[in-house]
Formats: sequence, structure tokens, C-alpha cells
Amino acid sequence: MRIERPVDILMEKTSQNKERRSGLWERFVKSDRFVAGHKWTVILFCAAVMVLITALKYTLYHESGFTDAYHIMLAANSGDFSGGDSAFVLTASLAHALVSVFGPLSMRAWGWILLVPGFGMFALIAAKAPAQNLASALVMIAFSVFLPYFVFMPCVDFIQYTVFFLMALVLLFVPGQIWKLICGELLLLPVILLFRDYYALMAFLAAVMYLFALLYRKPKTIGQQTAFLIGFAMLCVIALLVLRLVAPESANKLFLIRTETNMGFEHTPAPDKVIMDLMPMDTSVAGFIVNYLSAAIRMLVPAELCADFTDIPFAVFQIILDILILMELIKSRRAYARTAVYSFIIAFFLMSFVFEPGFGSWFKHEAAAFPILWLGIGHDRLTAERGPDA
Repeated sequence: MRIERPVDILMEKTSQNKERRSGLWERFVKSDRFVAGHKWTVILFCAAVMVLITALKYTLYHESGFTDAYHIMLAANSGDFSGGDSAFVLTASLAHALVSVFGPLSMRAWGWILLVPGFGMFALIAAKAPAQNLASALVMIAFSVFLPYFVFMPCVDFIQYTVFFLMALVLLFVPGQIWKLICGELLLLPVILLFRDYYALMAFLAAVMYLFALLYRKPKTIGQQTAFLIGFAMLCVIALLVLRLVAPESANKLFLIRTETNMGFEHTPAPDKVIMDLMPMDTSVAGFIVNYLSAAIRMLVPAELCADFTDIPFAVFQIILDILILMELIKSRRAYARTAVYSFIIAFFLMSFVFEPGFGSWFKHEAAAFPILWLGIGHDRLTAERGPDA
């Protein structure tokens, strides 16, 4: 009888573990290949999800719970736009134009009407973007839940979604990275002038990120790249100091915008959904940096949402989205053909870390940005193996 030595047992278990991991990897790659080869199946499944969410939304929740869209609906039906800001007046005016054709519309009717163009834009971007993998398909399905719930209503976010759709078309079809950047900036101009002036920060940051990407390709060694990143961070701090000295009122407005927006929200039924500054009412550059970095970490890794079982899917979605974008960003960091896409994506995140008052607002605005975010996660391992970056 053969006596098995401990080393033989260990080697056998190691071999079995390798085979098991290899089998799991093969199944994962097969899933990737299936998704990549059945893009329209995934898109049509997303259509079914959107229809289901639209049908259930106002059955489970009263339409008045969607406060901004509900007030816009009432204004559009009555024709009275008084008492609202520029975003409210613009959205209610556009909605009133449809009301003049169809007659007074309920929130449920608006959901079905906007589902048609909303899904059309969703499907076109999903179909035109590069091939999917399993993880990106799951993210797409998550977006198909968020969009009809958060965006496909008479609200300013549907206008923003349309603008990001046009920007995605520019990023897909306009030749030349600098022209993609310029055309994308021009699309943000009416947004800045008409209803969301803080998107000027996104336009500025996109230009900065584009210049950063061009310069980042020059350092070759890890040490040179690290020195470049440290130098860039120092320039950002210097820029904040200059803003504080040259335009103190503008700096105070920027540094305190989240604190002022969230005043009183800590006493709401769900204070844990509010992103409060660690150093409220602090107008120093150091205080702003601390608040900014803490908000960025909380928004990118919303682990605190796991305290509520119903919020766990949101946290999982955000972390998967972060990983996918980061992986593609690392893979494409020296690919000039992706410069404009990631300039706008990173600028959107950097801007959001300044302004977002809570997680509900963050996921809503992230859903509206689906067209450009999707272009940042459309690549997969199979595409990378077959050819160069698109």
C-alpha cells in the first residue's frame, strides 16, 4: 500500500485548485464571449427592464414623491412657470410644448412618452460602443433600471441626458481628438448658460484633463510619471490658492456650496444618504481639499450604503463601475484615440465631487451621464486581444 506523504497531498490539492481556477476562468471567458456576441440580446433585455420599471414605478411610489419632476408636470399642465429657477422654467416650458399637443399629462404618461426617445438614445450608444463583457453588461442592465427611475421624467436630468447623448455621438463620430474636445465643450455651453452654470467647471476640467493626458505620455519611467503626478497635484493646490487670493467671494461660494446645499438635511429621515462635509463652513484651501477628498472616497466607494440592505445594489454598482473605468483607463492611458473620452469622463467625476449633496443626487446624475460613461467601459479583454484600442 502506497503511503502518501504530506508533500504529495499538498501538491495534489494545489493541482486541483489550479484546475478549479482554470475552469472558473474558462467559464468566465465563455460568458464574456457570449455577451460580446449577443450585444442586441443584452440591449433588448434592457428594454424589457425599462418597460418593467416604468410600469411599476408609479404603482409602488406616489408621483408626488418625485418632487422636482412633479412640480414641473404641474407647471407644464397649468402653464404657470413662476417661482422657479432657470432650470425649472426651461424644463417646464419644453414640457408645456408637448402638453399643448397631447393635453394635460400625468407622471405615468410622461414616463411612457419619454421612455421611447430615452431608450432610443440608450440603444444607439450601447450598439455603437465597442464590444461588451459580462461585467459591463451587468452595468448596462443597472443603468436600464436607473434611467427610467431617475431620468425618464419631465425633469432637467432628461435634458442633461440628451446633451450627454449628443456628446457621445461627437466622441464616436467626429474625427480628431482635439475636435471631439472642442465640439463636446460647445455642447456644454447651452447647459452652462441656460440651466446649470456649474457645468462650466466640467468644461474647464475636461480641457485640463486633455492637456494632462498629452503631457502624461512623455514621461517614460515610473519615477518620472510619479514626479509628474505630484507636480500636477501641486499645480492644482496653487490654482486654489490663487483663486482664494484673487476672487475670495467665488472661492467661498465654491468651498461652501455643498455645506449650504445640505443645511438642514442632517435632520431628514435618511441623513446617512446626505454627503456632509467633514469640515463644514471652512473656507480655507486645506478645508476644501479635506472635504473634497472625503466626498470623492465616499462617492466612489459608498460602503456606508451597505448599512441598509436595500442600498447594497447601489454600492455594488458603483464599485463595479469604478473598477471597469479604472481598468480601461489604465489600459488606454497612452492611447491617444481615447484622450477626449476620458477627459470628459474624469472631468464629470471631478466636478461631481465638488457639488453632489447626497447619494440619491449622485446616482441620478450618474444615470444621466450614461452615454459618455458607457464609452469609457465598452472595451473588454477580448477586444484588447484582437486589436488596438478603438
